[in-house]
Amino acid sequence: EIEDLPLDAQEKVLKLIPLKLAYFFSPFDWEIMTGKEFNYLFIFSLLLAAFGMFSLHRRFGELRLLYLTIFFFLLLALIFFGTARYRLPIDFYLFIFASFVIDALLANNRKKVFFSLLLLFWFSLNFFAYLNTDFTKEVLKRSAQRIRIW
Repeated sequence: EIEDLPLDAQEKVLKLIPLKLAYFFSPFDWEIMTGKEFNYLFIFSLLLAAFGMFSLHRRFGELRLLYLTIFFFLLLALIFFGTARYRLPIDFYLFIFASFVIDALLANNRKKVFFSLLLLFWFSLNFFAYLNTDFTKEVLKRSAQRIRIW
């Protein structure tokens, strides 16, 4: 139990949580591919999946297996150590939630062009980050250092 730990050990454990989350949701798959490329498809789908999970929370009963699988792997990452390698099994579930959002956005006939352009912009921004991986890595590193998780 965390309450049984001395106060300074509790603080250290709690400070590890943001770092473990950052490793788990890292846009760089250090252990999978060459580790040098920005994973633009994951980041593209991550934001959309977050919107999808939020917008589908009323259908939790129907989709609980998807939610619980994601929660299970996230919990494992928080307890042990989460890297992009341990995130891979839930990437497909995130793609499912992201597809709900894309389908909902493109089903709106009045604003189909606007949402198509918005999705294209979001994809292009992520692809640009991939093409400029070194710069992206440096920006994310400095951002993580500023918020003191790196």
